Amino acid sequence: MAGIGSIIDGKYEILTELGHGGMSVVYLAMDRRLKKQWAVKEAKKKPPGQSNIVGLTPVSEAEMLTKLNHPNIVRIVDIVDQNDTIYIIEDFVEGKSLAEEVKHGPVSYTHLTLPTTER
Repeated sequence: MAGIGSIIDGKYEILTELGHGGMSVVYLAMDRRLKKQWAVKEAKKKPPGQSNIVGLTPVSEAEMLTKLNHPNIVRIVDIVDQNDTIYIIEDFVEGKSLAEEVKHGPVSYTHLTLPTTER
């Protein structure tokens, strides 16, 4: 597991944790070469309890997402494979999380706008 200050692949410095779920942790990282911030999703290649037959692994998910191109889907710019862990380097989009948006009850869909990433 990466920690604050860790360097992934010799170039992505972990700055802070943005969030976590059952299968991954997402960090804010700085590309030390390009001086650009990225979101870094850290996941085990084979999540605990997942069979070999069924299920979308983080590796197959990342490979599938690299084929998509839409303004409301973040780009995957790099995939770093280290031992039993995969790091998926994605566009970092600033804003509120979904949990923050719905904290005070239902929100009208007209209130929500999806940020787009510049390409």
